[in-house]
Amino acid sequence: MKKKVNTIFYFILLIFLVIYLDLSLFAMTASGQMLMDGRVENRNGAVELKWKYADGALESGSLAGVRIYRLRDGDEMAYRVEPLLLIEDVGTDSRLKVSDLKNGSRVIFVGQAYDKEGKEFETMVLFGFPGSRAKDTPPKVKNVYTASGPHAIGVFWDPLEEVNIAGYDIFRRRADETDFVPVGHVKKVAGMSSKHSGAVLQGVLPEIQPTMFRDKSILPGVSYVYQVRAVDVDGKPGPGVESGPANWETARSPRPEEVLLLVRKGSRDSLSVAQHYAERRGVPAENILELNLPPYEQGLKHQIIDDIREHLLENNLAGKIRVIVPCYGIQLRLEGRALDSMLMDLFDRYTWGRVMGTPNPLFGRDEHFDPTWGLYLVSRLDGPNVEIAKSLVDKAMTAEKSVTPKSGSAFFVRENHGEDAFKIAQRLGITAVLEDRLFTSSNMVPDDTMWFFAWGHDYEKPIRSGQWPVGSVAAYLKSNTLARINRPKSETWVQGLLETGVTGTFGAVIEPYVQGYTRGDIFFERLWDAKSSFAESYCMGTPTVRWAMSAVGDPLYALKF
Repeated sequence: MKKKVNTIFYFILLIFLVIYLDLSLFAMTASGQMLMDGRVENRNGAVELKWKYADGALESGSLAGVRIYRLRDGDEMAYRVEPLLLIEDVGTDSRLKVSDLKNGSRVIFVGQAYDKEGKEFETMVLFGFPGSRAKDTPPKVKNVYTASGPHAIGVFWDPLEEVNIAGYDIFRRRADETDFVPVGHVKKVAGMSSKHSGAVLQGVLPEIQPTMFRDKSILPGVSYVYQVRAVDVDGKPGPGVESGPANWETARSPRPEEVLLLVRKGSRDSLSVAQHYAERRGVPAENILELNLPPYEQGLKHQIIDDIREHLLENNLAGKIRVIVPCYGIQLRLEGRALDSMLMDLFDRYTWGRVMGTPNPLFGRDEHFDPTWGLYLVSRLDGPNVEIAKSLVDKAMTAEKSVTPKSGSAFFVRENHGEDAFKIAQRLGITAVLEDRLFTSSNMVPDDTMWFFAWGHDYEKPIRSGQWPVGSVAAYLKSNTLARINRPKSETWVQGLLETGVTGTFGAVIEPYVQGYTRGDIFFERLWDAKSSFAESYCMGTPTVRWAMSAVGDPLYALKF
């Protein structure tokens, strides 16, 4: 009985709040809907929005006009960017053509009816999918490749831009057979369920599906060939395009031949860091890619992404490279985001995020990196000077001979994730300190500290009396901890930690929000668990891709056990 009374009470309270806070909403509900039959006609590089008004809506005097907004999402969203962009106030018109749209994309429009005082009171949401039209049958898909992993084989291809493409059929045959059999279908557009994933709550919206398929029905020891065909809305298939042979692979960390080193073309320092790393780790010389980049003080353009993609595709490396390493002197940001975070999703498989990038499908996993999700591991060899950038691999390889999780103590600051990290260290037998104070001249970290993750104030000066031990990893939760890395005087935590000798660290190049920052507890648990390399641990601990975070350190660095 008590539960029923409470339910009635809250229902009455809800009605009261609606009437009290927004009388126009109550009036709209009572008088009926004014915007009706909204629809979108998709065109080549454009859409036309159309709707109708309810009978008597314009004559009633309660409707003065409609404003059309476009919802920003994906890579357009950023810190302090308004999610709605006003396209046009159309007054009492009932259609609007919007041009200069990207074919093959999904665009969300919001129509807001407003009254004579300009107050908006009714919403209409319309989804557009601009594109050209395929003629008789869908065209061939391009750039089909595969990636092998411990749970599946990933099949990837480029999306088609035609508006009448409904999806893609995937077929498979054994390499020693001739007949293909169907194994899956990927819709071009699918709705997404609301759920927490990584750091972002996604709404139920239609999304362009990533052009990838994870075949989980594979058998060890069997080689497979895949074929991908586009299918139009009438069910007509296009020509099939085959992949090369692919096999199941056991779970493992990346190998040196799977590392791609990025170099600023014309920079001797950038090239020397890459060559030093390649020599020490055994990375093939052909895995050094020189890129034409603007001066460091200028912003990067999306061309850097296009150039890296083209290199991988033309050299049959797209499914074979697992680690991308920007070397000294390459910018930190790309069009308002962390370059390294964008490189993790090099082929734009996960572009549908809202404010804090797109949820990382590998976040929180307790296993080796799995390339069948279409992502890449990224960690840069960088620092305040070229000597520090070169030393990262030297310190990592020295540490791999003797440093274990128990070689030094761990230091965490008291908050939810710090307390979790402290408990993980205790469970693994690692000496750990849990503090709740900021760092001052009288509050330095203990001299035996190897592992450090904290939060609080801006960087001011070193937090220990000497250099960090070889093999140590330290990071700090604070906005813009990697906003700069090469100032004459350290202004950020990442630069300060590198100058005082850490072997690995990570930070945010833009405001990440707390939920977008790499989780120290997950990172260290993976690094200490005898399986994960530095880059793998960073990937599993980072909630989002296409957002704010970057790691600095040898991606292959792994502790001794």
